[in-house]
Amino acid sequence: MFSLSCQITIIVQGGLKKLVFPFAAGVSIESSLKERTATATVSIAKNIRVKGSDLSLRPIGEVVKTGDKVIVELGYDGTLRTEFIGYVRSIVPGPPMQLVCEDEMFLFKRTEVAPATIKGTMADLIAYIAPGYTTDVLDTSLGGPFVIKGSGVTPAKVLNEVEEVYGLQSFFRLINGQPVLTVGKAYLSEAFAGTKPVQYKLYRNIIKQGLELQQAEDVKIKVSVKSKQTGGKVLKAKFTGDEGGELREFAAPGLTQERVEEIAKELYKGAKTDRFTGSYTTFGLPYIQHGMSAHVVTDGYEIAETTNYVEAVNTTWGINGFRRDITLGPKVTI
Repeated sequence: MFSLSCQITIIVQGGLKKLVFPFAAGVSIESSLKERTATATVSIAKNIRVKGSDLSLRPIGEVVKTGDKVIVELGYDGTLRTEFIGYVRSIVPGPPMQLVCEDEMFLFKRTEVAPATIKGTMADLIAYIAPGYTTDVLDTSLGGPFVIKGSGVTPAKVLNEVEEVYGLQSFFRLINGQPVLTVGKAYLSEAFAGTKPVQYKLYRNIIKQGLELQQAEDVKIKVSVKSKQTGGKVLKAKFTGDEGGELREFAAPGLTQERVEEIAKELYKGAKTDRFTGSYTTFGLPYIQHGMSAHVVTDGYEIAETTNYVEAVNTTWGINGFRRDITLGPKVTI
């Protein structure tokens, strides 16, 4: 039987003090392709005392502040993996005391970007707003100058505009324990290239499942295809698929209206397949994060197995064990 292990590291006072706890009352981490910011809630005992520079003992609630860096490592039998890196957004006194954290997007919402006109590729724009970060950006042209003007513009606001104009999602992924800003590669990350789907099987490592088989004719898909032109105009497909359906987006600069319409219909047709939807609960191992693919074998359906991309992963660690709730995304068709 495996024993739970964790390590919570809090870097406080501008990096002058590092608090390391090999225990926690509980941890929950939520990450999804639909949410740019991943969040974590770390619950720790309120009565912990921290020794100050004058050797006095202070309650941990007086030491940890908003903006302090938090690193969460979880695992079994002393073997740990970095599951979250972020910053304290708020503190709930408790007991237990809860540190509510956001990933690197916490900083992206609080720093400003100087006005500029960026020409070239999406990678050029991302390098400007996120200097010093490792990035994984879709290789695509900006389709004309991208203008950042005025004061109070944050990297997060620029990423909002990138999604609105180009349809490219952005978020941070942890790759080899380090945050990587990923733009336009929800299911195409270079870090996952060549990796095999993570294997799951009912009654073996699926604890609980809420999967449902949808026939192609019952799948509702809404599509959004855009193309920014050199002069700044954005062409949009008139064909949008099923109203209220699951959204599929695509964007590329310099396309004609005819090509935009063709892509919209191709995207719609390609998504109308028999597939599993829903979620299932598994253990902390094997590791998986959104954007990776999962091969799921279950019972009770005519189609008893499927390989899908993962849309969301919610991780919990604590008295009830180490669990991951995995939500399936589109079916892998390659």
